[in-house]
Amino acid sequence: MRDFAKVGTAFWTSPTIQSLSDDGKLLALYLSTSPHQNAAGTYRVPDGYVSADLKWPSERVAKGFGELLAKGFITR
Repeated sequence: MRDFAKVGTAFWTSPTIQSLSDDGKLLALYLSTSPHQNAAGTYRVPDGYVSADLKWPSERVAKGFGELLAKGFITR
């Protein structure tokens, strides 16, 4: 597991990120720095992991994933 993740400043100026809700932005940032990511940038991250890590109810997690899917930020 890696000890850090670099988030470039372009993250915040990306048109995709700017078009997201605050929850969408936080979930995108979480996924970009998640401890569940491997070196190839893929994940084993069930909704329950996100819910536990961010202290979000499952409905909020599902809505956030739906937004990121719709914007093309993730595939699932």
